[in-house]
Amino acid sequence: MVDEARAAGAAFGFGNALAMLLSWSVNRSVLWALVHGFLSWVYVIHYMLVHAGKRPDAKAPR
Repeated sequence: MVDEARAAGAAFGFGNALAMLLSWSVNRSVLWALVHGFLSWVYVIHYMLVHAGKRPDAKAPR
């Protein structure tokens, strides 16, 4: 039981960090990074669905 709780906590923490990193790479906004970090895995899944197939290092036209 204790190991399951630690694993869930680690997955939640990883989801937070990943969501914030992805949000920052797209928006360059601390506020949005915090919001998306709060949403955690929901934003990560949304990001994967919306940005699937796009190169993360490609620059958007200005």
